[in-house]
Amino acid sequence: MDLTQGEILGIWGVNASAKTTLIKVLSGIVSVDTGIFYIENVPYSSISCQKGTFLGISAILGDEQLAFNMSAGDNIYLGSFQPKAFYTPWYHQKALEKEANKHLQHYQCSIDLNAKLQTLTVAERYIILIMRAVVRSAKVLLIDDCLSEMDRKEQQEFIRLLKQLSSEGFAILIASQNIIQLTQVCDSIQIIQDGYLSSKYHTKDENTYLTDVMKNRVLFPKMHLTKGDIIYQCSQLSYGNALKNISLEIHEGEIIGIIGASGSGKSTLAKVIAGHLHNTSGTTRINHRTVKIRNKSDARRHGIALISNTVDNNNLVPDMNLSDNILLGNYRQSSHRFLPFVISSTKETLISINLQDNLEMELSKSEQVKHLSNGTQKKIAFSRSIMSGAQLLLLDEPSVSIDNIGKVQIYNIINNLLLSKKAIILFSSNVLEVINMCERILILKDGEIVDEIISQETTADDLYKMIYTVN
Repeated sequence: MDLTQGEILGIWGVNASAKTTLIKVLSGIVSVDTGIFYIENVPYSSISCQKGTFLGISAILGDEQLAFNMSAGDNIYLGSFQPKAFYTPWYHQKALEKEANKHLQHYQCSIDLNAKLQTLTVAERYIILIMRAVVRSAKVLLIDDCLSEMDRKEQQEFIRLLKQLSSEGFAILIASQNIIQLTQVCDSIQIIQDGYLSSKYHTKDENTYLTDVMKNRVLFPKMHLTKGDIIYQCSQLSYGNALKNISLEIHEGEIIGIIGASGSGKSTLAKVIAGHLHNTSGTTRINHRTVKIRNKSDARRHGIALISNTVDNNNLVPDMNLSDNILLGNYRQSSHRFLPFVISSTKETLISINLQDNLEMELSKSEQVKHLSNGTQKKIAFSRSIMSGAQLLLLDEPSVSIDNIGKVQIYNIINNLLLSKKAIILFSSNVLEVINMCERILILKDGEIVDEIISQETTADDLYKMIYTVN
């Protein structure tokens, strides 16, 4: 990214997209692992907080930088005012007030310098932090999500101040979750998502960046991991006329997407791989060994689990509680050491608590599944598959009928599984989901894989065309 003199750059991102981290890195509050800063064309491999201040970079993060037991004037010069040796305390205070008032008048801001911070508005407290940066001879202001806390009048006054600072040559970066507020003040905007920055959009190009903002409304927390050894391979897999000569492979720690229009054979392929349907031809190799998958038991024994998009297909029992549904079919892991037909209450409790904690489920283990949301039911299916020791998980439309918060939780579960070297095949008709979560994408048409693409090398529009264009 770059920030030029007199520019106001907006960084837009949803909560937890790394906006604040970016500001702390750029100002030296947080050290970088790799990378280079160029400040007025001079390269720096790292910047400390002190070095950043010396170079004219000032981060404005809000109340955490203010001393609430001191006056507004004292906060402006906190850490920067050096009184003359012969100044008396009274004269020192008057000199401070005189200098502070000079800056406030220049920027047309009216603040009582003797007032305690508790009595000031949000906008006035941010103005104090900006004045502190001004007296420290800052050239770059990095401001974290402030406009959303102000009322409309305060926003207008604060935007006026930022534009005046910009006209005087200050380079300003302002981060916010509110795209509309950023368009009112910024010359350009970049979108941050999962720690990655988009290219820069000029605010005049409204249609372009707003389209991308809408596409990124749901956070896809994609992780870029190093692939391990091959876990699963199939060659020339067929099932009647529904699937024809399917060949694919997947590695440890990898997620691939299989996408296609309705009726393309996605669910059928998932069921064949998971042993719910028996393939009519083709071979399967797991961990480099040829195996036969004739039924669900075979697939389960070889570490393959299918998580469907419905309660029925996941074999959840609506009238049973959460823990019993997790343990259903996993009694070997939870049974008593010497009495294999008796469930160990200690093991049951530890297993269910551990799985619930890992999958962010704060529920009573006695609560019946039928009373739970679609997202929570999907998590229970994940729990059961994890407990079974599955190495390859087949996810059939995992985010269907789940709200945005639930989707992000599901994606985080997927990431945790990848970190533990599981392999995941995502069967989905959601183009954005597949592009943003998968490394490779296989396009399925009429039961055949017609193309394989790298997600970073395509766009949603191009993928739509590939799926729905008639050969």
